[in-house]
Parts: sequence; structure tokens; C-alpha cells
Amino acid sequence: MSFTGAILFTVFAILGTPRAFAVIGNGSQEVDQNHYPPVCKVTITSNNDDDGRFAICTGTLITPNTVLTAGHCFGQSFSLGENNVDVSCGHGRNAGVKNIALPTQKSQWESEQIPNSNSDYAILTLNSSLKKITPFPVAKDPSLYFQPSTNSAGSLNPGVHCMALGFGKDPSGDLGNLRQANLDSVQIAITATNSPAFPINTIISSNQGNALPVSVSEGDSGGPLICQAPGSNPQLVGVNSRYRIDAKGQIIYNEFTPTWQVPLGL
Repeated sequence: MSFTGAILFTVFAILGTPRAFAVIGNGSQEVDQNHYPPVCKVTITSNNDDDGRFAICTGTLITPNTVLTAGHCFGQSFSLGENNVDVSCGHGRNAGVKNIALPTQKSQWESEQIPNSNSDYAILTLNSSLKKITPFPVAKDPSLYFQPSTNSAGSLNPGVHCMALGFGKDPSGDLGNLRQANLDSVQIAITATNSPAFPINTIISSNQGNALPVSVSEGDSGGPLICQAPGSNPQLVGVNSRYRIDAKGQIIYNEFTPTWQVPLGL
């Protein structure tokens, strides 16, 4: 998915309001979670046992006891704590969460503020290690995937293929089944400058030709953008953050936080 600078940095008013739910792409299909065991369902429940409210996001196991997901998953309208978060990965491996690390004060995220998509992440430390699952390798070098920027964005390198995964709603409205979207039919680029529309160092996907870019569901938030460069193994490149719509309600961009923006210390 690549952009020209003119397409990427169109007037913010045309882009419309950013929405803090994520999307996984055109033509998604359901897949067996055991095929991607490091891709985990993150379930967040209310502190109030009587109201039954919960939210689902997607995360990726990056060490045996660390899951990377979206920070805005923890900006829910109910109070949250580490004991309210459960992680379910492939092969039936589950764990609770003992710590949630966010890039800003947690209280700010709980006030429903929409984070910048270049820093929309949460690092979950599990209360037990999932040692029988191989963590997904995390990309640290953007040059492996993106060309040097021209104008305002750097386009995807030739031969790079990307996909996104998430536990969002399927076409029938069911939530919580893993779906995979091949993103070869959409454009991808990384922003190289700040603008009124996008912060610097945000991975953006958009429609290409007549292909619609995305299908929408909140359960996909935090899910992995996985890319593979020629001659290399697939890596976790981005964290699914949010989407933007035009004046007609058409989704035109999806935004990912690059993994090299996250202070993982791996």
C-alpha cells in the first residue's frame, strides 16, 4: 500500500473525523486461531460485575509474557484494572495481565481522548509465560519495508506483502473469531512529516482504484499488521489503531502505529 504525497496530505476537512476503532482490510476471511498462535484475543471487562460490559481487542505475543495491542483499547467508559484483562492465544493458551504500560498517563486514556496513531499502543505483561507459543518477531528497521520518503510519505518497497489480523465482527455480525485480510489490494505508506491530517511516522493504508480499503469492527483494534520483505521472514510491523472517513462516510484511510515507535527494549 503506497501513496503519493498529494493523495496522503489532502485537506483534513475532507478526511473527516478520526475514529478510534480499527479495521482489517478488504476481503477478510475467517482463519483458525491455531494457525497464528501468537495472535491473541484481548478481553476487557468492567469492574462492575453487575453491568456485564466488555470489550474485545486484538494483540500479538511478542515475548512469552508480553502482548502488544492498542492503547485506545483501555480508553473505555468504565473503570479498568489489570485484573479486568484476559488474553487468549492459540492452542488454548490463556493468561491474565499483571501490568499495562501506556505511552501517557492512564487517566488521560480513560477520558476517551483519541491518541495519535503513531503512539497508540499498550504493552501488556502477562501473569504467566506462554512458553509453548513462539512469539512473533517485531520489526525494528523501517527501511526493510519502506522506501525513502518522497514529498510527505515513503511508499512500500517492491515485493513487500502485508496482511492484517483481528477478532472483529464478521459479515454476519459475530464478534471474536479471528479474521485475516490480505492487503495487496490496498495502498500502504509511512508518513514522513507532520500535517494537520496525520502525525509523522504513522503507517497509512488507503483504497486503490475501485477496491474498498477496509471493513470495520472495534474488535480489530490492536491487531497486527504483518509484512514480509523478499528473502525475509514475516515480522510484526504495525499495531492497528484507527480509521478515517470522508464526508460521505466512506472509509478512506486506516492507521497503524509502527512497531519501531514502541519502546519495547527487545
